[in-house]
Order: sequence, then structure tokens, then C-alpha cells
Amino acid sequence: MFLNIIKTGNVATLAVQTPTTVDIKAGVTLQIGRAAPRHIDYASCEPALCTATVQMDDAFAQEMASAPSALAVWTGLGIGEIRVEYALQEARNTIAFLATR
Repeated sequence: MFLNIIKTGNVATLAVQTPTTVDIKAGVTLQIGRAAPRHIDYASCEPALCTATVQMDDAFAQEMASAPSALAVWTGLGIGEIRVEYALQEARNTIAFLATR
């Protein structure tokens, strides 16, 4: 389970990677700090992982840079709801670095 920020040109995209055997239609729910949860659709699944992506605007980037953690929730087939909390301490450094590129 990974959170990645990918920047292409001036567009930043957040990728949430989960194990396979997930309910693809349900997508991923991501809550940054105390902000309202966001629904993110899966963009692809490969043999080892599935990836849900969402484009990051300035407000979203600021939420990630200022929140202490993010909660990702998805549904595993045969398992049910899976909840993973990510610490975002390094998000500030990553977002600041990407802003200069």
C-alpha cells in the first residue's frame, strides 16, 4: 500500500496503490486529515497491485502538506473493508520539491 505523487509538466497526480483482489467498482476513499473524504476510482490493476489516481489541485496539495495523516479505505474481495493510515510528514518536502520542478 503506497501513496505516490507523480508530476508530469504542471500536473500533479496522486496515486494510491493497493493489493489486488479488490472491489474495483468501489474504488478507494481517501481522507486527508480532517478534510471531507474523497472517492478515487481505480485507473489500473496489474498482477501485483491496483492503482487509483486523482489529479491534485493547489487546495488538495495544501491539504496534504498540512495534514498529519491520510486514511485510505478500500474493499478487499473476501475480506471486506481495509483501512490504512499513512503518516504525511514527508508530504511537505515532496510537494515543496515538486513545486520547483
